[in-house]
Amino acid sequence: MAGPDVKANVDRESIVRKFGDMTPDEFDYLVERVAERVHAKINIEEIAENAAKTALNLVYQEVGKSVLRKVAWAVGVGLLGLLTWLGFNGHIK
Repeated sequence: MAGPDVKANVDRESIVRKFGDMTPDEFDYLVERVAERVHAKINIEEIAENAAKTALNLVYQEVGKSVLRKVAWAVGVGLLGLLTWLGFNGHIK
C-alpha cells in the first residue's frame, strides 16, 4: 500500500483528464501500481549495486591470492638460494 507521501505527489486532475472518470478506488489502485513499480526499480538498482560490489570484492580476493603466491614463490627461491650459497661456502655442514 502506498504511503501518503506517494499520493500527495500525484496530480489527480491530470490523471483524470488522461484516463477519464475514475472512482477513488480506481485512482488508489493506479497509485498503488505506480508505487510498486517505483519500489521494484529501486530494488533492482540496489541488487545490481550489491552484485557489482560482490564481483569487485571477488576480483580483489583473486588479485590478493595471486600476489601472495608470487611473494611466497620469491621467498622460497630466495631461501633456497641462500641455503645453497651457505652450503657451498662451508657455513652449513
